[in-house]
Amino acid sequence: AVARVCDGGGEDLGEEELLALVAGGRRWTFSELQHDVAGLGSGLAGLIDPGDRVVVVADNRASYVAALYAVPRAGGVLTFGNTRHTPEELVTLVGRSGARVVMGTADHLDRLRGAALPTVRHRVCLDDVSPGAIPVADLLATPAFELVFLDWKAFGESCRPCLYSPFPSPGTLIEHLC
Repeated sequence: AVARVCDGGGEDLGEEELLALVAGGRRWTFSELQHDVAGLGSGLAGLIDPGDRVVVVADNRASYVAALYAVPRAGGVLTFGNTRHTPEELVTLVGRSGARVVMGTADHLDRLRGAALPTVRHRVCLDDVSPGAIPVADLLATPAFELVFLDWKAFGESCRPCLYSPFPSPGTLIEHLC
């Protein structure tokens, strides 16, 4: 799955600290990028329902890369906004896509300020601060959860549970902190 691209990136080569991303003066290993993607994905999962559209419009930056992987991880459908779209074109894109969340840098979110966007429930700012938007740092601070299944039938009469992740089974859905 797209959301798992950065998971364990260095493990294939036997190197835990393989470099995944360089942006500005910072360097991320795959494990650091995975941490940011997991946190952002968990934060986004609290804002959207599975299948909700999320428009992302931003210039290249580390939080943009994290968003590209976090949206599908949260169950959302990633919709790209072009940084060269006019405000009218962005409004049309957001409206026609039915986006529930718009993520972008402050300058691009500001171009949408005052626009009628009836499907949008949240705006997330990927860099500075934009009035009415959730700072990406707030979502990155969300503890990362993964789904697991509690399958009481796995051990027959012993009634001892068996935890599986991420494979579906006929059990009760629970979450655990990563």
